[in-house]
Amino acid sequence: PEQLVPTQARTAGMKRRKKVQLVALLGIAVSAYALYVESKLDDPFYQPGCSSSWTGGNCATVFKSSYGHILSHWGLVEKGSMLDLSLAVTGLLLYSAYFVAISVRFHFPLREELFLSVACGGGLFSIYLLYVIKVILKEFCIVCFSFHCCNFAMLALAVLEFRLPEVRRKLLKKDE
Repeated sequence: PEQLVPTQARTAGMKRRKKVQLVALLGIAVSAYALYVESKLDDPFYQPGCSSSWTGGNCATVFKSSYGHILSHWGLVEKGSMLDLSLAVTGLLLYSAYFVAISVRFHFPLREELFLSVACGGGLFSIYLLYVIKVILKEFCIVCFSFHCCNFAMLALAVLEFRLPEVRRKLLKKDE
């Protein structure tokens, strides 16, 4: 493959940084909407926009299921406890962390490895949740679909970031 000169590699990295920021902002927006919908679900007259005929699904069904609070569903925390975070709150935290981490201008140790690890975890978690939504709940949720698109886009960007020439050189020096 063609080797990028350092200036081109830096430019590619800056463009990738902007893409990560864009995907993170999209994830934050989707998470904020999901949190808004969750806060309105107890209102019997509220009909979420994500639960209309045009989407072919009902996000309220997904949000109200025990899977909407995955840590208590798995029995890791007590239901209703402070750590029983909804998927919307978890998304806000995750995508905010992505945005802040990629926006920091100085390089910190293991940045690319951490980004790739978290993105791999997000991709695997999305696969699990896609299974839950389609096979167990037999539902479709456009908001959840948006989360999964963000997670898979972030995974692709993390792989590209990890494969940057300067990262590979750094990893090769560690092995010597």
